[in-house]
Amino acid sequence: MPSVSVKIEENIEKSFDSVLNKFKEDMNIKGAITQEPIEVKVKTRGVMGEMVEVNQTISVDKEYYQIKIENETKKTKAITTFSFEAKGDKTILVYSEFPSGATSKVRSLNYLMFELPLLSRGTKKKMNNKLAYIKNFVEGIN
Repeated sequence: MPSVSVKIEENIEKSFDSVLNKFKEDMNIKGAITQEPIEVKVKTRGVMGEMVEVNQTISVDKEYYQIKIENETKKTKAITTFSFEAKGDKTILVYSEFPSGATSKVRSLNYLMFELPLLSRGTKKKMNNKLAYIKNFVEGIN
């Protein structure tokens, strides 16, 4: 499954807390995020313009500096992980996506097809853009 990483010019605690607080704000989560998974339901527009209900579950492992987000609809399930690794006084953020749980064979084959080297470039480019946004966000907070 696709995975990309970026070096952040901040220590691991600040990087982890900044990203976690941003997710908390974006997902409208009130109160502290603990080790227990938090579930959020949102409605969004699908590819064909129809309203789709998405169940999001965010899990946090503060001991290993990991954030895992599961997005599930009637047809698909995707797991996104953000792993933080300390490198001296800097942080390496690894971002991975794992599409899974597709109910149709065609959708499953579509996921496999986008893992091919030529087609995965577009996916990795989008992932790198997300990481660049997170890096600028974390480093911009002083």
